[in-house]
Amino acid sequence: MTQTLEDLEIPKEKVYKNKMIWTGTFLGGPLVTGYMMAENFKAFNEPEKAKKTWIYTIIVTSVILGIIFLLPDAPSRIFPIAYSAIAYILVQFFQEKNVENHILALEENYLTGGGQ
Repeated sequence: MTQTLEDLEIPKEKVYKNKMIWTGTFLGGPLVTGYMMAENFKAFNEPEKAKKTWIYTIIVTSVILGIIFLLPDAPSRIFPIAYSAIAYILVQFFQEKNVENHILALEENYLTGGGQ
């Protein structure tokens, strides 16, 4: 059975790739990670995971801020690098396959003439 263009579900939502999330996290902190990952989960039609992402984001951000304020001479460069690396790993583990499939679906849509 062949699929027609009408049968294909063409994604319309923006999806953040892991390098985009890493950069956003490095520049904006862990709240950016939560926002981008939650938006990805929404794009993948997984709203429950998006809600859980926000809960974890708020908890992790609170813990990081608490640690930073408790340490008298906290090295300012280590924290952004550390949580950016962790964000990159989390995206690879939880979202990489969905992101790749989303991008492939967009490319296929464009190549078949749906992007004109």
